[in-house]
Amino acid sequence: MADSTNPRTRLVALVEIFLLYTDDYNILSLEEIQIKLAEYGYDVNRRTLLADIKAMNTTPFKVISVTKPKKGYFMARSHSETSLHLIMEAIYSSESMSAETVKEIEKNIRKISCIPTFDLLKKSTKNISPLIERSNYSQ
Repeated sequence: MADSTNPRTRLVALVEIFLLYTDDYNILSLEEIQIKLAEYGYDVNRRTLLADIKAMNTTPFKVISVTKPKKGYFMARSHSETSLHLIMEAIYSSESMSAETVKEIEKNIRKISCIPTFDLLKKSTKNISPLIERSNYSQ
């Protein structure tokens, strides 16, 4: 069960939701995001969710608000090294992603970053994520 009072872990869950369920063509409404967060154990009100999304828009993630054809949000797919590091932390700490999904995301991250950058990010993420040590995700 998630610590529903910890804003940092809630943001990691929100990053995971945006990674798994959104792209330029698939957006989520605030209500859909609230439902997904509830599945992760976070019961947040609309105001808190909007504040989280605003915070994510001031980071390298750039969660985009959409008004047409459907009102909602998605995560832009161009990322800085900082946002890639946080994305990797989110996927490595996920309890819902399979090893195959993690490998596929790693492959895609490798494509959008240079290989030395990806390897450095993976190594530094390994140092902060204890779940990697217990998994087969690291090589």
